[in-house]
Amino acid sequence: MSNIINGPLFTTAVLVRKDLDLTLKEWQDMPLPMFTQKAEELRHYIVDNVLTSGHNFFTGNLTIEKINEKLRKIKDFDRTIFIPKPLFTNVLDRKFQWGSGIITYNGQLTRAINHWFPEIAFAKNSKGVSIIDQFYDKDQFYTNFHTLIIKDRFKFVEKNGEDSLSKKIKNGLRLVNGNQPMQNFPAGVAKWIINNSLKYKFDSSNEFNILDNCAGWGGRLVGGLAACSHNRFSGKTFNYFTTEVNSKIYNRYDMLVGYWNENIQAIPNFNLIMPDEPTPFEDILEDKIMLGREGTFDLALVSPPYYNREKYSDDENQSFIKFGTYEEWKNGFLVPLLKNTYILLKSGGEFYLNISDIKGSNGKVEYYLVSDSVEIAKNIGFTFNKKYLIEMPTHGNFNKDINNNEKVQIRDGKRHKYEPLLVFVK
Repeated sequence: MSNIINGPLFTTAVLVRKDLDLTLKEWQDMPLPMFTQKAEELRHYIVDNVLTSGHNFFTGNLTIEKINEKLRKIKDFDRTIFIPKPLFTNVLDRKFQWGSGIITYNGQLTRAINHWFPEIAFAKNSKGVSIIDQFYDKDQFYTNFHTLIIKDRFKFVEKNGEDSLSKKIKNGLRLVNGNQPMQNFPAGVAKWIINNSLKYKFDSSNEFNILDNCAGWGGRLVGGLAACSHNRFSGKTFNYFTTEVNSKIYNRYDMLVGYWNENIQAIPNFNLIMPDEPTPFEDILEDKIMLGREGTFDLALVSPPYYNREKYSDDENQSFIKFGTYEEWKNGFLVPLLKNTYILLKSGGEFYLNISDIKGSNGKVEYYLVSDSVEIAKNIGFTFNKKYLIEMPTHGNFNKDINNNEKVQIRDGKRHKYEPLLVFVK
């Protein structure tokens, strides 16, 4: 655990006990009774010494030096790239629209932010399962580990046999479990959004109001800190308004801002403004922080919950708990989110909304969040300006036949998946 003021909740951890840290080939060659015994010892070690320390296992294992290095890179380097349409050689889904550009980014940099939010690994999918759950289920863990090592699914041992278990175990268990760690919003994309939206206002204003409708795991906040650290904003005041309903992480945003100011770059005119307690955005206009704020925001950006696809916590104000059916969620959460954003934005203010459709088990779209968002936003008064495509991280299963229902395109001989970033203007 880290003891640095405002610092990450954890830094490094020994993921595998030294006597168990054999090569993958050595694990595969064990007699089965010994393999069974050692696998259970491994599971117990991870549960008792790694997860209980606050470490999230799958998305964090960086030293404080590496965390600072990645945060500085988010600040100093523009990692967002636009890829022109002609580079795509094939479209697997002919209904897929190109959008105004492809946004790629260095996802490894955002990993640093996860060290303030170990809860990200415990968030559950729509089936009520998190990737961490396999460690708490003796039979499930053994099945996964046996399939990975003894059966050598994905030719995992064949390809990596001389590597130590500690070096490969995270990727291996992600592959065989089939339940990927939840992704933080890429800070580099948030930084680009803020720079892109405000670049024409640098000279005309000394104060900017930015609205982040759902603070989430801090990726957009750090992108805001990185953007506002640029010397072009010297002397400008930034008011970053956000809210969140996950009560367990509500104090972490102040910690992130404090840590950034103390260790990355001081931004004396950056003001993080939040309600006194966790508040759902559908109720935000009633909070004192928004008194007199209607029509004052230059920019809004958000990646809200996708209905019930990801379950972040058990707080009663989580939208998947408050609204049981999709229609209830759409009318009770999505409509107020769009309407309140419209009310708070200035005339000409931009709203960047990262949202995606939800597919059923058959691979077909079950809930049309994208088209519903566009329709609702237009009815409220927004102009739908453009759509970018954010390239999503992939994993080993992605190029296999079991994923051939995904909405993908071919680029550079590889399959890529995207999520829409919708841009509206008031």
